[in-house]
Amino acid sequence: YGRNGQNDPERVFGCLDAHAALLELLPAVEGIRGADSHAARLWRRTLDKTAEGARAAAFALPNAVSRVGLSLRRWADGTAASAGFEPVTFETRAFALTVCDYCARLAARPDATGVLFPADPEASERMEKFDGASAQTLENAPVGIPKEVSPEATVRRERRVSVASRDSDGILDFTDDDDDDETDEGERGEEAGGEASPSPSPSLVPEGGTRAGVSDVAGPNPRGTAELGSLLARALDAVASSLEDDDVRANVRAVQKENLEDAVAKISGQNTMLAKVSGAMAASGKRAASSARKKTVTTTVTTTTVQHVQHVLRTFRPALGAVRCAVAATVTTAGVMNPRNEGLLAALDRRWPADASQRVRSYGEAAVRLAWGAPLLAMAPDAGPDPSAGMTDKQRRRVKDLWSVVNDRADAAESAARAGLAWRVPSATVRVLREASVGIVGRAYDDFHARYAQSGFTRRHPEKYVKRSPEEFTRLLRSMLASTDNDE
Repeated sequence: YGRNGQNDPERVFGCLDAHAALLELLPAVEGIRGADSHAARLWRRTLDKTAEGARAAAFALPNAVSRVGLSLRRWADGTAASAGFEPVTFETRAFALTVCDYCARLAARPDATGVLFPADPEASERMEKFDGASAQTLENAPVGIPKEVSPEATVRRERRVSVASRDSDGILDFTDDDDDDETDEGERGEEAGGEASPSPSPSLVPEGGTRAGVSDVAGPNPRGTAELGSLLARALDAVASSLEDDDVRANVRAVQKENLEDAVAKISGQNTMLAKVSGAMAASGKRAASSARKKTVTTTVTTTTVQHVQHVLRTFRPALGAVRCAVAATVTTAGVMNPRNEGLLAALDRRWPADASQRVRSYGEAAVRLAWGAPLLAMAPDAGPDPSAGMTDKQRRRVKDLWSVVNDRADAAESAARAGLAWRVPSATVRVLREASVGIVGRAYDDFHARYAQSGFTRRHPEKYVKRSPEEFTRLLRSMLASTDNDE
């Protein structure tokens, strides 16, 4: 990912490899040519350039993850509507595992901390010079990245480096012609015994010919370790956050009351239309009514066959984004906790696993609330009258409307399960979503059923409204989810 930009995160490994090779050969260069020679200075300067390139590529990682996630989200919105949810699940899983693998590879590099977050004060001061350009680039990202970093996890905020040291083609130039011209003149001046032209900046060439870069990768560096962990955590967290859509970002707990009233009005309108059709059929005589009923049934079956999938997808469409994020969060968490990635888990803050688990639960709850928004409001205690003191005709009508709203969504869920349109997600996500569904919707239905099932809100045909027992409703909730793994 991110291959079209100058700061492709994959470049960090090439830069680290180059830095390690140059660092290994530096003593030989200094021994042959001298620590203060032009060759040694140029070698140390190249070392700094490889470190700058590695930092530029590494600091672009969270933003690169967000950009890929944004592209995946746009693709998934169309794919889920036309080809079902399973292709989206597959690509989301692959995306999360790719990021986990990259972060594990970076955490496993023994030189990553020292090069990306040097411990020596001079290197830290040099990094400050590169804060502006790349920081502005990341701030303008299309998808936000968590900006707050725990004080315990890092001493200072993310440092970003510019790519000003690169040539116009965006590639690190280890044979800078301008520098060669300048240093050649310096060598000629030295050979002539005159005053040499200015040598590279003291910040790049330490006094006394100290091996630049050696202190960057050697010795304890707790601050660098914490900042590397913070960088990796931001990249991992961006996997799920970049897939969020407007529905997920909204406060799903603060659903406006008008949504419930709109649902009630819609159900009432459908019932009114059915009543008018039934009345017209009765008035036209038994034979005409029978013929009309057969035509109506035939038309209804045909319409349902054609539009069934579209109706179900529209009904639960608001929840798909949260389900997608839950898949990404569970796969990312599993990837970090994989024993093969032990180094990645060790590099992260010790609170990361708990925070990741909470993030997974939050996405699961968001998916459930978005899928059952109006019915959840209908089942709330304050949505209908208190049946213990008796109900008026208007109050009984209200209870009927509430039952209709709940049953309409439950019927759609049952139709989806029968048609094989259950959400197919990894087993870990299935467990999270089922737990949230039963804990939020199932519990609300239990209370709603206990409050109104035997309240006498209807004098005839209570089975028209009380269609499912709490146990049947719980089984329905569980049937909406299927695992893509073989363990369920």
